[in-house]
Amino acid sequence: MRGKRKRGRKSVLTAAGCGLCLTFSLCLAVPVSVSANSAQSDWNGTYANGTISKDEECPVIVERELLTFDVSEFPRSHYESREAFLSYSGNVSAEYTFYNPEDYTVTATLLFPFGKAPDYGFQVDPMTMETCYDADTEKYGVRVNGEEIKKKLRHTYAADDFELERDLAKLHDGYVDDPFYDPNMPVTRYTYTANGIDPELNGAASAGFRLYGGGGKTKVYMENSSGYNRLGKELEISAWVNNGVQVDVYMIGEQPEELPDWYICEDGAMEERTEGEMNLTDVEEMTFRELAMMSYDPDSHISESDWYNAVIYEMNLYEKDFGFIESFFDKLDVSDTLMRWYEYEITIGPGGRITNEVTAPVYPEIHGESTPTYDYTYLLSPAQTWKEFHDLEVVIRTPYIMRESSLEGFEKTEDGYTLAADSLPTGELEFTLAKTEGSPLANRDSDGAGTGYLAGYFLAAAGIVLAAGTAAGIVLVRRRERKG
Repeated sequence: MRGKRKRGRKSVLTAAGCGLCLTFSLCLAVPVSVSANSAQSDWNGTYANGTISKDEECPVIVERELLTFDVSEFPRSHYESREAFLSYSGNVSAEYTFYNPEDYTVTATLLFPFGKAPDYGFQVDPMTMETCYDADTEKYGVRVNGEEIKKKLRHTYAADDFELERDLAKLHDGYVDDPFYDPNMPVTRYTYTANGIDPELNGAASAGFRLYGGGGKTKVYMENSSGYNRLGKELEISAWVNNGVQVDVYMIGEQPEELPDWYICEDGAMEERTEGEMNLTDVEEMTFRELAMMSYDPDSHISESDWYNAVIYEMNLYEKDFGFIESFFDKLDVSDTLMRWYEYEITIGPGGRITNEVTAPVYPEIHGESTPTYDYTYLLSPAQTWKEFHDLEVVIRTPYIMRESSLEGFEKTEDGYTLAADSLPTGELEFTLAKTEGSPLANRDSDGAGTGYLAGYFLAAAGIVLAAGTAAGIVLVRRRERKG
């Protein structure tokens, strides 16, 4: 069966941690699907994740969590300017009161992943025409006992739904220790130019060659590959071409004894060969680090190692048979596939308490166009992993109407809704807001999904404690104990 043609990029979230870690999570991924008609009616928003403890011996107790949604306005599906996007005020904050009952001081590195920039937040600089992916990174911050604290901006590759262990394993101090890739590994780029193709094909022609072997010593990356096909003990790789089109093939690791044996076919089915050839017009040697960093902007907020590690993850994710790396990007530009994290440090003394508040914009799931509804989700169940979790208070500050909620007990107030519990409720917190009364499903398709969507995932304010060795070999999150 022939491999799929080039498709929209998936998004995967990953991270890393070793030792004692408190992690606050806000993850936004934004895959795009457009409906058959030009109008979009659904936008998948974000969900929030409660506090998690994986270390059964962790002494830290969650005495109280104050979860506050400030929804004085709904987001727009599109913003004309950076200033307009940054003026959106909808946010969620989680304030935890942590108590250390032991007789030693605990110092921990904290991670706050606050997600990819949403599709409607991608603003283009009118002077450079470059996209500003990190326009909202400084909009909200992290506080300890009411004081703003220093934080470092980190990035990891983001795709698919958030998975705690997998995504924490993506954060590294320095370059990731990959089983195959190494910054100094040799790479050779072979540039081929298409010539002699029948012009009657009108751009339908495809050029292909075949790989064989296990790919254990050599990986093959070809920009803008259009398909692949397993043919017995070989893998056929193809790309759309026309006269004058250049195709770059990168041989990573050991160089093969024979270069690709190209042929031209009438179309992407690669069944009928036709006239034309692929001529080798340039050869360039480089290191793998130079290849991985060829689209990196040193003036960006992204560290060199975070960018490099994201490229490594994507290459491993899309590797097929015989070491072929399916390409969904040009020049290894992963800038629109990065989840943003804040990294910072806290200390809790013997018998001490601190409050740690994290705040981030909240992008709800939107259904409908003329009278849309806005769905918010906060995952409470992960907080059951803590040794102790006491009081929870939920405050929703909004002028809008709550049409439904998954939890009973919300009370209407002058400025919104509140819910108080002396223990962790069973189930997740989901609620729907709208400007008017009515059915929250009125503007959805019959299957509950729209004909098109801009999708995002939002994990907010998740405190995570990891046991030492959770991600072996990763030295990022650490625990230091000081007696007395």
